[in-house]
Amino acid sequence: MDAMMLFTTATASFTQAHQIIKTLLNLKIDQAVLTQILPLQSLLADAQVAQIALLDEKSSLIARVHNLEQKIVQLETFKEESKRYKLHDVGNSVVAYALKEEAASGEPPHWLCTTCYNKQQKSILTPGPKAGPEREYRCGNCPTTISVGIRHRPEYIKKEMS
Repeated sequence: MDAMMLFTTATASFTQAHQIIKTLLNLKIDQAVLTQILPLQSLLADAQVAQIALLDEKSSLIARVHNLEQKIVQLETFKEESKRYKLHDVGNSVVAYALKEEAASGEPPHWLCTTCYNKQQKSILTPGPKAGPEREYRCGNCPTTISVGIRHRPEYIKKEMS
């Protein structure tokens, strides 16, 4: 029996118990019985409140597990995607993640922002205006900007020889 069905059954039982107690209270009964029924009614109400609190807690735990499962999928996806890139000197002692040639799958050469990459986000650095002998590349996701010589452009990282 699943938790929701158990909750529904328990709620119906509590409701029936309350109705029975109401009926007993309306009957002409002696004081001794009446003094036993009132605490019982209070205990049933406390149990019902606790049951609802447990259901709320279960719902929040289910949501938390779902969020954690999504985070795991995102981390695994990024881990696989990150295998396609390698940290590379792009000129002027500046580094960026460059696409490996064997992993290109038709994508043009490009560089990824190291700041975003370290936060497990893929953000391509895009060329900005030329400024003298250099060109700026900007991240579209964060304020990172790199300057490299105009001759330096994104190119595939060739497969390394072992």
